[in-house]
Amino acid sequence: MIIGTSVYQLITFRIKDIKWFLENVKKNGGNATEVFLIFSWQDGWRYSPFQIVNMLDQKCPLYDLTKWNEKIWSKWREIFRYCKRLALTIIIRIHDFVSIKDREYRYHLPFRTCVQRMEGRLTGGLWGIPIRRYYHRLNKRLVTMLNNIGVDYYLVPMNEAGYLADPGDTEKTIEKKVIEFHNWYIQDLIDLGCPKSKIIISTSWGFQTLKKQGCVMEIHGVNSPQRLRCLVQKYQEVIEIERLFPNGDGIDPYALGRRGDKSWKREPSVKQAHTMAKLLVKHRYFGYCYFNRNVERVLPAKLRQAKFDVLAEFADTIFIRPVPKPEPIKKEILERILEPLTKVIARIREKIRRYFRI
Repeated sequence: MIIGTSVYQLITFRIKDIKWFLENVKKNGGNATEVFLIFSWQDGWRYSPFQIVNMLDQKCPLYDLTKWNEKIWSKWREIFRYCKRLALTIIIRIHDFVSIKDREYRYHLPFRTCVQRMEGRLTGGLWGIPIRRYYHRLNKRLVTMLNNIGVDYYLVPMNEAGYLADPGDTEKTIEKKVIEFHNWYIQDLIDLGCPKSKIIISTSWGFQTLKKQGCVMEIHGVNSPQRLRCLVQKYQEVIEIERLFPNGDGIDPYALGRRGDKSWKREPSVKQAHTMAKLLVKHRYFGYCYFNRNVERVLPAKLRQAKFDVLAEFADTIFIRPVPKPEPIKKEILERILEPLTKVIARIREKIRRYFRI
């Protein structure tokens, strides 16, 4: 079972802080974490896998989709290798719909503001056929790197996937676009060497159709026992619960979080984590990951503000981690410790013997 806590913008932090975070996920019983590959919020555009070749203004980059940002790929490689070393599964959300639908973030995306579009060599939207060759190029490099390193991974084509509707589009049109996008993307990842069982679909559109792909299906906004119970009631006759991935990113009105948390930024409390862990085991869910909200308690985000007590409660309840037994003290160490005491006892005995003239 996958159990972890995440900071989606992990790539934006210093490598020593990233390693500290990953070590603490492992130390507190977690076996997974999640990251975004392409996103534009919180200056995520500065960490794109594509090279910035110019700046249209102070905050509007111009990318070249045929050139890699090797510095960022090198950093990803180090992160993937460290995850393998710690035996952590990494869940990579390749695209982020929040970065697409928000007007402020949209024009920071490499697939939007790139040389290829300015020169007219790339036309159409983010869901069309022309852009797929660049998606394929990105997927190929990512899957090849992951497989070569040997880290355990899952890939999410698009986080909370949707479609930017054109005037006159109906919900049926949006659903069709989202399904078409996933059908192509899933097959592309499979052709590149990513097993279907390692693909997670994250969208509320076209669930009934996309579940037939046989991938893991994600449900956002699950941070409480109440929401977790609702999933069983809603989906137990629709999909195998073992393929259902409740995710703690998103709003959950029942989440208690920590004192001072904003209502839309709450993770489970420790007490809720205990109950949720029992439900995860009882119904045999795929797993559970939640966004480590304390990192963003005060912006700009600080990775070392992350707390792991909730994760530890999940892990302790699910895996029933044994209390580590103290290592036996080696004989030579014991002798070294007792040597001064032995000399003191010998002197006391000698004084007693002389006093009583024994």
